[in-house]
Amino acid sequence: MQQMHRTKATATSEKKDVYTVVTNRIVDLLNQGIVPWKPCTRNNGSVRLPVNGYSGHRYQGVNVLTLLGEQLANGYATNRWFTMRQVNTLGARVQKGQKGTPIVFARYIDRKENGEVVLDKDGNPEQRYFLTYTHGWNGDQTTLAIDVHEEAGLDPALRQSRANDLLMGYLARERIELTHVGAQAYYQPQYFANSPP
Repeated sequence: MQQMHRTKATATSEKKDVYTVVTNRIVDLLNQGIVPWKPCTRNNGSVRLPVNGYSGHRYQGVNVLTLLGEQLANGYATNRWFTMRQVNTLGARVQKGQKGTPIVFARYIDRKENGEVVLDKDGNPEQRYFLTYTHGWNGDQTTLAIDVHEEAGLDPALRQSRANDLLMGYLARERIELTHVGAQAYYQPQYFANSPP
């Protein structure tokens, strides 16, 4: 599995693989008495799982452990995380002296030899699993004004698009027919009385 970490500092500092970075961070949290997979309750009895503050994407896998652990360790009021580019796009900045938290992501990339994409026996590009990380900052580490009870800071177009995709996917998967009648959204049982299960 190919691993890579790209930063400006890579040329001057020792490169660390993704596994080492994540393992070290979780060990640090455990040494502080924070067990990220057993979060205590905060913020009036609830702990909200980390999300990307710009896109609304809910983090998964090891990112839940590392980001939730950071939220608990530092007492952050928000569960929203941003990359540097997202903070800048929103017209804000990361506060001076704040350190980023590794956010792991994976994807498949085409395998190349001598600059050419390698094809399999069926003519499709051969692919490799690519694992890397970037750094993210909690909304509390930035100059963004985030209401922890609202979706402020999320890109409205991305939020609406994501909601539409989820709804349409559910309707298609469950074979539910959506009928537009009238000017209000509601359920009329008589339309479904003779429908097959």
